[in-house]
Amino acid sequence: MTSRMTFEILEGSDEDLALVAEIFIAAMLKDRQWYSLMRDVKVEDWLVWQLEYFNLRWKLPDKRLFFAKQTSTGKVVGYTVLGLPGNFTKEQVEASSGIPPMPEGVNQVMLKGMVALIGISKKYGYDSTKHYHRKGIAVLPEYQRRGIARMLSEHLNGIADAEGGEIYVVTTPVSMLLFSTQGFEIIGTESVDMTEFGGTPA
Repeated sequence: MTSRMTFEILEGSDEDLALVAEIFIAAMLKDRQWYSLMRDVKVEDWLVWQLEYFNLRWKLPDKRLFFAKQTSTGKVVGYTVLGLPGNFTKEQVEASSGIPPMPEGVNQVMLKGMVALIGISKKYGYDSTKHYHRKGIAVLPEYQRRGIARMLSEHLNGIADAEGGEIYVVTTPVSMLLFSTQGFEIIGTESVDMTEFGGTPA
C-alpha cells in the first residue's frame, strides 16, 4: 500500500536564494527557452550567474518567496515569488536593475531577445505601484505533475485576493492552462520565433 505525498507551503527569505537558484536550474534544464539560452554553458557556471542575478533582484524589497516542502521528508521541491506593489526611489530601482555579466557560452542572440521582453507587462497596463506581479514558479522535475505548481499559484492568488489586488503574470503557452483555470485573463500576447535565436521549433 502506498501513501499519497503531501506538501506544505513555507515562506522563505533572501537567505534562501542559493536554494532558489538550484531549483530553478534543475527545472529549466528541460525548458525550451532557457535551454536554448544556456545549452552551451556549464551548469556550475549557470548556477553562479543565477545566484548573482537573484541577489541583484532582491535588493529591491518588493518580493515574497514561498517554498513547497514535502511533509514526510522535509525536502523543498519547488518555489514561487510574488512581486508586491509599492513606491520605491530611483536609487532603489537602479540598484536592483541590470543583468550580471553572462557566463561563457550563453546564446547572445537569444539573450537579446529575452532582454527585450523584460518589463513587457507595462505595455499591457501593469503598474508596479498598484499591482502584484508573478515572478515565476519552478518545481523539481521529479516532483512535477503532482499539483505543486497549482498549489503555489493558488497561494499567491489568495494573498492578492485578500488585499483586493490584481496580479499580472508573463507566462509561456505551456503554463497558460494553469493560469486560465485560476481566473486569469489573457490581455496580450508576444510571439517569439525560437528558431530565429538558434532554438528549436515548437
